[in-house]
Amino acid sequence: MLTGHVEAVYQVAWSSDGRYLVSASKDSTAKLWEVPSGKRAKETLPGHEDEVYALDWSPNGASLANDNSEWNGIMYFICNSD
Repeated sequence: MLTGHVEAVYQVAWSSDGRYLVSASKDSTAKLWEVPSGKRAKETLPGHEDEVYALDWSPNGASLANDNSEWNGIMYFICNSD
C-alpha cells in the first residue's frame, strides 16, 4: 500500500516505462511515486490550492499534465537520468 495522501485519491497513472506512478487527490496534492524504491511518495508536485481531479503522462513519459478544481491545468516536466 502506498502512503502519503490524507484524503481520497481520484486517479492514478503509470509512466510508459512502468517505473513511476502519479496520483491525484482530494487533499490538494499530486504525488509522484518511484515504484521500485518503496511505498513513500518520491515528490509532491507543487502548484495546487484545491483538489486535483485528473492527470496523465505524455506518450514519451517525459512530462505529465493535471487538472484541478480551479480549472487551470498544470504541466510538469519529469526528467529521468539513469
